[in-house]
Amino acid sequence: MCEGGVISRGYRHHHQFMERFYQKNSRGHISKSGCFFVTKKKTDRFNPSVNNVLNFLLELHLNGLGYSAVNTAESAVFSFVYLITNVQIGKHFHVKQFMKGIFNKKPVLPRYNCTWNVEIVLSLLKTWNKDITLINLTFKLAMLLALKTGQRMQSIFLIDTRKLELDRYSVKIRYGDFLKQTRPGYQLPEIFIEAFKPDYRICVVHTLHEYLERTNKLRFNNTQLFLSFQKPYKPVKRVPLLSGLNKF
Repeated sequence: MCEGGVISRGYRHHHQFMERFYQKNSRGHISKSGCFFVTKKKTDRFNPSVNNVLNFLLELHLNGLGYSAVNTAESAVFSFVYLITNVQIGKHFHVKQFMKGIFNKKPVLPRYNCTWNVEIVLSLLKTWNKDITLINLTFKLAMLLALKTGQRMQSIFLIDTRKLELDRYSVKIRYGDFLKQTRPGYQLPEIFIEAFKPDYRICVVHTLHEYLERTNKLRFNNTQLFLSFQKPYKPVKRVPLLSGLNKF
């Protein structure tokens, strides 16, 4: 495990990466201490048997987790075990059959099975024009960005004013933060949006200009695009912004 310290250092880096990743993406079945799975029986977490792994996955499934969540835990455990033992336990016949069984019993389905009429929202946003409140202006800009770009809420939430190239006719949005879509060799490309000349009331560029003008004196050193709606006007949290959009 420790020839010249190389494998040991590799293990530590891998362990730290997995821990950071699953702190953000786990659903409670991977502990913060780095013990990637725990069963009621005493288990050698570094060299578990196939039965140990199957019991762990079964326990997750019986607790109500679907295929996607169980598969996430499976991947974490197998990656960790492979690093320690060089055994690809995930390719064991019984493990593969078990995961197929979970998928067939509780398959992964699309989160949304229907679409809604965008015109309803756009008609409402067109009325939010003159004397619009800051809170409505915030939600209007966020909704227009979501509709225009199709990005995750996290991507919209993390827009930084320092990475905007804005003029009367267009805006370029660049990202420098670590996003959910970020992976080795891939970074979310810049987003280019042209002004919508037929109707400025639902134009992203026009609304962005208005929002930046309204919040200019409230920003101080805050560079996150979206600010809270009340004093002291700090960078808004993602949950209130998402909750507001869901009310549409």
